[in-house]
Amino acid sequence: MQTISLKTPIFEHPKSSLIGYGFTLVGLFLPWFLLPAMVWLLLIRNASNSFLLAHFSFLKSTYIWGSISFLTSIVLNTLFIGYFLVIVVWFWCLYRVLKGTIFCLITRQP
Repeated sequence: MQTISLKTPIFEHPKSSLIGYGFTLVGLFLPWFLLPAMVWLLLIRNASNSFLLAHFSFLKSTYIWGSISFLTSIVLNTLFIGYFLVIVVWFWCLYRVLKGTIFCLITRQP
């Protein structure tokens, strides 16, 4: 079992990546939770733990590509193609967040 001193910053905590995944997962169903998830990603970007940085770069790429795809689908709604694309993008983001969360839980690393 890993011990954590009280002097460890909250962003270096081993379970801080799960907080980011949790905000993102809830944000897929309740969009106003995406803002705290983005703020959390901005606060973590200078973490010294390479495993944490890998998780947060994974989440960051999910945000970037999900946002670009969602905005593209809004533009394509005028052609009635965007409705299908919104559903595909949502399931892709859900898959990526669940994949990262399960990997984080199985490896028992941050």
